[in-house]
Amino acid sequence: MSLEGLSERVSQFLRDKGFETVVESVENSYKIMGFLRVGDKKRGVRININGAPNDVVVDFLSDKEGKLSLLAGPLVTMFGGGVFVLDRLRRQEFYEKLEAEFWLFLEEIIEHRTST
Repeated sequence: MSLEGLSERVSQFLRDKGFETVVESVENSYKIMGFLRVGDKKRGVRININGAPNDVVVDFLSDKEGKLSLLAGPLVTMFGGGVFVLDRLRRQEFYEKLEAEFWLFLEEIIEHRTST
């Protein structure tokens, strides 16, 4: 499968999840950016595809890491900031689930390609 074909499949995967996508390509490199609004929250991912058809490197990047440490959770909750900790946990859960689904999707593409 060509890198262009792979980038199209990845872009479709994100669209199927409700993301709006933008694909940028530069020689042997594709960057797929996905944007999603969940309620009043914005979610974004970037998937980089680099290399050649038989030697591909794929990176999944997201903003799942929040600024607030979970270790500070009890202290923050005591002062009324529990909603921020809960939001961070929901954001992390969203991205962890999406990333797990993405890697399974990619494995299926690879398995299909090697079996044909």
